[in-house]
Amino acid sequence: SWLIDARELNAGVALELPKLLLPKALTPKQAKFWQPKTQLATKVAYQYRAQEFNRFNFSTNLEYSWTKAGAKHVFNPAQLSFVSINFANDTTLVPFLFVGFQNIIFAASSYQYTKSWKNVQWRYFLNATVKTGGHLAGAIGLNQWNGNPIAQFVRTSLDFRAYRSLVRKRQLASRTFLGVAQSWNSPSGFVPFEQSFFMGGANDMRGWTAYHFGPGATNEDLLQSSGFFAAAPIKLVQSLEYRFTIQRAMKGAVFLDAGNMWLYDKTYNGSFTTAQEAAISAGKFSWNRFYKQIGINTGYGVRYDLEFFIIRADLGLKLHHPGAVDRSTWVITAPQLRDFNLALGIGYPF
Repeated sequence: SWLIDARELNAGVALELPKLLLPKALTPKQAKFWQPKTQLATKVAYQYRAQEFNRFNFSTNLEYSWTKAGAKHVFNPAQLSFVSINFANDTTLVPFLFVGFQNIIFAASSYQYTKSWKNVQWRYFLNATVKTGGHLAGAIGLNQWNGNPIAQFVRTSLDFRAYRSLVRKRQLASRTFLGVAQSWNSPSGFVPFEQSFFMGGANDMRGWTAYHFGPGATNEDLLQSSGFFAAAPIKLVQSLEYRFTIQRAMKGAVFLDAGNMWLYDKTYNGSFTTAQEAAISAGKFSWNRFYKQIGINTGYGVRYDLEFFIIRADLGLKLHHPGAVDRSTWVITAPQLRDFNLALGIGYPF
């Protein structure tokens, strides 16, 4: 669909101190020169998608950050979160999403490395993140609390961006993203939704609505059905944008997105119907076919620059749909209305 009634509310409180709140023996002598910060935060988030689901997330965390040698480091030694999910519709057709989309507890730690640099022609940005959770609880045999499972997982991601300024306030922008997640104590074998990746929407694969693309060659009719929320533990995306000024505060862009996400190629546990088995099989990663399952879209975007923030509208058009049914996967040869998608956002996609 072109428009989905979606709302998201976030609230939180944080205490930030201009130092590393650590025992003196664990604090490096040079730390005061690193712009150190310690943050204690509690957040509540509510997400609602009409005719699909509503999700409540409560989290609290301790975070240390510092800047050294031009790179920013963020270490989160303790993060505790509880996620509650309620569905509006039956999701039994997509078991790998239903299993991952459940009430669950995360006790996690994470490390994030961010660096930007430039030369005469290009500006670069790199973000690498590693997040792990549940292993201490698992080591002492604590796999659930109050009937809710405690997730054991590792999630990594790499985000690389490059920008080149051209004449007449034009710019070429590129983004490469790779993400991989793995879970150990999931009875079904699926990675929890909160630690998986999704595609579509305002920031990548803009020819598809959010949560309605992939994994692999998942049937496009299933992708369009109400109650489908696509998520997977392996994600690869490449995006390109050519940005230009239309008139003063009005900016434009021509873009191209290519990528997909996949399930692991392994046996999953559950009582699946033939249709369910087919959906899981279509989403599995294989070196022999993954490159054939790369989705591609192009599009045109309009951005209005208000200086303090940017309002953005991107109209995406699918070129290659790996899950196309009863038509060529190169859907651009005979485009249909459902091959267009309007994505609205705040700020640039990357």
